[in-house]
Order: sequence, then C-alpha cells, then structure tokens
Amino acid sequence: MTKKRSSKFGGAATVSRGRRHVGVFRLLPAALLFVCGGCGDFSPSTPDSVADGEPRVISLAPNLTEMIIAIGAGDQLVGRSSACDYPAAALKNVPVVGGFGEPSMEVLLAQRPTLIVDVALADQSLQHRLRQAGLHREHIPCTRLDEIPAALRRLGRLLQREEAARTLADELEDELTRLRRQAARIPDAHRPLVFAEVWSEPLMTVGRSSFISECIRLAGGRNLGDENDTEYYYLSHERVVERNPDVILLLYMAEEKVADRIATRIGWESLNAVRNRRIHDELDPDLIMRPGPRVLQGIAQMRRAIVNPDSPAAKERSP
Repeated sequence: MTKKRSSKFGGAATVSRGRRHVGVFRLLPAALLFVCGGCGDFSPSTPDSVADGEPRVISLAPNLTEMIIAIGAGDQLVGRSSACDYPAAALKNVPVVGGFGEPSMEVLLAQRPTLIVDVALADQSLQHRLRQAGLHREHIPCTRLDEIPAALRRLGRLLQREEAARTLADELEDELTRLRRQAARIPDAHRPLVFAEVWSEPLMTVGRSSFISECIRLAGGRNLGDENDTEYYYLSHERVVERNPDVILLLYMAEEKVADRIATRIGWESLNAVRNRRIHDELDPDLIMRPGPRVLQGIAQMRRAIVNPDSPAAKERSP
C-alpha cells in the first residue's frame, strides 16, 4: 500500500523502494526539511489585522502560505506551520500553530480561524477533529506543475482575492506553456542526463511522477529517475554509476559543501558530472522543491546549472 507524507516544501510525496512504499519526508533528517527553531516551540496568539467579514486563514503548508501572500491575502493569515518561512518579513508576526500538516489543536483554536488550508495532514484523524470544532478545512492538492495555477485560483476564491489570483495564475500558465514549447524543440540526444539527489543516506532521487522531473525537462535536461514511475525513490550508488549522469543537482541543505564529497564516493570519480565539474550544491531547494509561485525561479536556477557548464560554481569545483 502506498502511503503519502507531506514535506516541508509543500505537496504530499510518495517514495518507493521495490515493493515497499513509505513517506519520503518522514524519513529524511531535519537538515533536508529545513525545520528551524524547533517544531514544538509554537508562537502565542498575537493581534491580527483581519478585516471584519474576511476569512481568518491558517496555512499548514509552505507553498500555500507563499501563494496566499502572493495574491495579496497575507493580512488574512492568523496562523502557519513551522515550515512556512517565506517571505520572512510578511510572516514575522504570524503565529506558528504546529509542524507541517501537524497543528496543535489548542494553539490553532486560539487563533480563531475560519479556514484551514493544507496539502496533506500528517494524521488523518485531524480532519475529524477539525470538523468537530466546526472549522472549515480545505485540502488543496499541489503535486504537479499544472496544479499550481489551479491552487492559486482556488485560494483566490476562498480568500476573496479572485482577480489577483487569476492574474498570477494566468501569467504562470502562460510561462509554463512557453517553456514547454521551447523544451519540445530539444531532442533527448541533446539533453544532459541529470541526477537530482534529494538525500544522500540512503541515496534518494526524484522519479517520473514528481513535478521536479518536469522541471528538469523544462530546464533542458533528462531526469535519470524517469526510469522509475514514482515521485521519490531509493536507488543504489551502483545504479548511478551505471547511468553516468552528466549533471548532478544536490537538492538539500547541509552544513558542509556536499559537492566536495561526491568524488570520494566509490566509483563516482568516473562520472561525467564529476570529471567535468558539473555538480551543483548551490541551488535553493525551496525554489525547486516547493510547488508554489516561485517555481519559475527554480526552473531558471536549474537551467543555469544544467545547460551552462561554464557557470562560476562549475569552474570553482574540482573533481
């Protein structure tokens, strides 16, 4: 049975390992999840500026929080998850009510919300408890690029910001259409093979069902993980060596320069990506792994890494 688990980046993710399926982000260390300051340290209730008659919304997903602010409804936010960290200035006075998809009911109720939005709940019993409390919960799926404009429009309707949401969604759709047309002109033979590493121990990458796979294609590459029809999955070091990627994207945060350790992995010194200094750990995982309003920036960042072998980061890195 496939289990889905939400990530700090937004969206419910599924990871497979053979016949075994587990929630990918439940297993990843806190470094990858970017959880800052301790999930248990919830913020107290603070005065808010929600106008009478407007929804009082709590967002339990960082990508939805970014969308809410992007459509001009940030003043309606009365609570957020500990994973919701952008834009920092707009969220400074918004209380934290719990972790990603895991609110503290006591803290949540103290904010007097009229609307709860999420992409996934860590515990499905929360849905029943929210209903018992008389709260309106909206589950907003957002695991595909095409679901981002739809999520924006839906939030616009819920938060009475329809015009702003429609404008932003239309602009995003237009740009995605342009990028897809542009990408369709690039034959696979001219695309670098890209290995997107989302965690190192155990080694994990993105499969064909992940929206990140399409981002890689729009950025001009071929995703090594497309051989697996899932969102995220484990694979062996030997398989990476066998496929010999041209570019390696490291999509997680670490205190040290992860790229410097890649060449020390057994067998990896022969990879095209290592020999040609095309290992990238300077990317912003929030831009790339959050299906939200900044996704185009993430694709642009990936494109610079994938199609530009003469980038400063590539020149500075030695095999």
